[in-house]
Amino acid sequence: MESAKPTPRPAALDADDDSKGQASERVVVEAAAALRGPAASAPFGLLTDSVLEVKWLAQERTEAARRAKVPRPPPPGMQLPESRVDVAQSDPYAAYAAFLRIAAPTAALGADVDDDAPTAGVGEQVQVDENASMVEIARARSRAAASATPYSAGVLARRMLRYHLGRRNRDEFLSFFVGEFDNYDQVCVERKEGMEPGASGGHEHIHCSLSRTGDDGIVAKYYFNGNPSVVFRSRLYRVAVCECSDRGLLEMSIYRPTGKEDEVEALPGCEVFWERYEPGADDEDKGAQALGIERGATRFVGYMTGGGCNLYSREINTRICVMDDLLLTAQDLWVADRAFDGDGNFVYGNRRGIPYKMKRVDPDGPLAWTLSDTPPPDGYVP
Repeated sequence: MESAKPTPRPAALDADDDSKGQASERVVVEAAAALRGPAASAPFGLLTDSVLEVKWLAQERTEAARRAKVPRPPPPGMQLPESRVDVAQSDPYAAYAAFLRIAAPTAALGADVDDDAPTAGVGEQVQVDENASMVEIARARSRAAASATPYSAGVLARRMLRYHLGRRNRDEFLSFFVGEFDNYDQVCVERKEGMEPGASGGHEHIHCSLSRTGDDGIVAKYYFNGNPSVVFRSRLYRVAVCECSDRGLLEMSIYRPTGKEDEVEALPGCEVFWERYEPGADDEDKGAQALGIERGATRFVGYMTGGGCNLYSREINTRICVMDDLLLTAQDLWVADRAFDGDGNFVYGNRRGIPYKMKRVDPDGPLAWTLSDTPPPDGYVP
């Protein structure tokens, strides 16, 4: 983003009257202050991009790696691995999106993001009996046109249903998307199998802290090794109902700190769409069993449209293509975050196509030490 351009404000913060406007401004200031955080050990501006980019740049961008072109994975739903059960054995790049299909087999995964088809009669040929008179044909066309107006009963009912589903999904999503999540269990398993972060396919120990701000805002902080002072990414998310979808789709806009005090900037084109999925009563939910999440439970799958988004990384001084696929349940937050440079080179992410599998942290459980500056227990595996 060019620094000369004004920083866009979240649309949801705009208000009609001065009192609402002042309240909205306080939300922005409070959110930006929360993103900066008193525990940050580095200047605010250094927390705006993932240092995973720097780690991968140092570890993987050798001359051989620069010559090797890593294909970008397809958008979710475009390809599926041959096996719906063993994600690790499928194509590692298609596997990024594949776990979404496993978790939610009937989800649209973006197919209806722009689906705003009107009711029957607009742009379609009216079906009438071949022996109908001209008067009957005219009446049929008139009825079809009337049913397609913005004020017809069918259109209003559809809009009301969309609104109801969207609000229900949004409320449930926000009840899931808050709290503390950590992938230390995943890290322990991988280290026992000899997998370290980087080319060998292991994951870093990541903790995600999510807190609400305002009605629809979420402040997110991601930090390494269970240490809240080692924040590598700060974000502000805003969740809105996507009125273009009959499935109650949610659209999550993303903002990051600019480096200036109490200021955030939007990342246009990087929106994440969340779709709710609930297995049927007679559904065996084999996908949940394969992934190791609770069977029969409601879940949300998140994805970007258009193959990801392009943004400028201040850390490596170039534009990168970022792709995200996510899975959220009441107890799990999985994040398949990866990026490629303009030549298609892998910048950061997991080489096996396996997401960061974070579980909700119980404040009285064995990972309670990750919630504060408490030193890790003996035997900690970074």
